[in-house]
Amino acid sequence: MDFDAIHDLLKKVGKLQKEQGVFLERMEKLKDKTGSISEAVYQNIQSDYRKKLDHLNTELYPLYDQLKVRKSELTKEISEIEEALKEFRMEKEEIMVRSELGEYDEKKAEKMIAELEAANEDKFERLKELKDILGKVEDALSAECNSDAVPEMAGGDVRVEDMQELADISPEDEETPEPVEAEDVDDTEDTMSETASVPPPPPAAGDNVDRTVLDMEAVDAEGGSTVLFRPPTLVITEGDMAGTEFRLKMGITNIGSAKNNDIVINHASISPQHAQVTFGPDGFTIFDYNTPTGLHVNGKKVIEHLMNSGDELMIGEVQLRFDN
Repeated sequence: MDFDAIHDLLKKVGKLQKEQGVFLERMEKLKDKTGSISEAVYQNIQSDYRKKLDHLNTELYPLYDQLKVRKSELTKEISEIEEALKEFRMEKEEIMVRSELGEYDEKKAEKMIAELEAANEDKFERLKELKDILGKVEDALSAECNSDAVPEMAGGDVRVEDMQELADISPEDEETPEPVEAEDVDDTEDTMSETASVPPPPPAAGDNVDRTVLDMEAVDAEGGSTVLFRPPTLVITEGDMAGTEFRLKMGITNIGSAKNNDIVINHASISPQHAQVTFGPDGFTIFDYNTPTGLHVNGKKVIEHLMNSGDELMIGEVQLRFDN
């Protein structure tokens, strides 16, 4: 477990969350000026703050996804250590009972318990470290709801305090257009020959990458209500990290075990640069980088696939579902 990497991640998230809080506070103050300043000035400042909050959201989302992976790893190791400490407590209890029964004298029992505690001291220290940093990760993720909604101020009826309620709206509650039936497509288009071209390798960390995403909200022109939009996601459906959710960008999303990827999955079957998801006119397409363990969609090995909501993906040996 790389604690330094987690601390660096928490530091980045904390800085962005602090900036986010500043603009949310300013928007609340701006709301109080409704009626005392001109509408043009009000709308201009409001639009500026919204753009800045949207920009902060696009930076925070991939960091939140990384924190969720780290949380899963921390929880797993904590569980393993706590299981080992159950055996320690059982051994300690047995020594005490045998001593009470006269099998060991008091001195021998104390010595045996001291040796047992010394042998497990590192586990207690490790457990404390893991729980401390897990608490910090959970604190950082608890503020994620602020990234899912921006208070609607034009109507003056939504407050910063209401953001949790807005963030809790499920996709089923949102207003969505009627689905358009797609034309039948030949299944052969989902795959490419092994000699077919694959997308370029993921850019190195620090490169200028298109990180554009759709606005996180839209205002109903007639009713003035706020419609929330949650980006499409890949969700791990099996194993220790089941339930971990990764948001996809409306540009390019690189997937792999290397830290410079947008989605980092630390699993032995995942290559450093394993796959790439691109957003285009037809939707989200996933590509495999001709990796040893490959990419499977709905049980079929593919090199390239235009994803549909509900598709079951196997990246290496990690099972995921595409939700849109």
